[in-house]
Amino acid sequence: MPAGVLTSEDLAKHIAHGHAYAKHVVQKGEYPGVASHSQFAQIIQAAIDKATAEKPLSTGRYAWWDDSSLTVVIFDPHSGDLGTAFRPIGGKSYFDNLR
Repeated sequence: MPAGVLTSEDLAKHIAHGHAYAKHVVQKGEYPGVASHSQFAQIIQAAIDKATAEKPLSTGRYAWWDDSSLTVVIFDPHSGDLGTAFRPIGGKSYFDNLR
């Protein structure tokens, strides 16, 4: 976790209550069985806490990849919802190509 950032729990809650829930859970159906923001937040927090890869990105962003849930989490301090979380079509290679 980058220095000075919220806890993984707080970051997960922010992201889960932002655009990522409507876009990736509701519209795109990337997380079957997830029926609430709190369930999505649990997936996001686990992806951060148990990340199999992580790295800093440009413009102060930071990314985590979790092999078990196939989820990428991107922290963006410049975004109102502090980032996003989703299952990219390209899987880990999507994460690997983030800059």
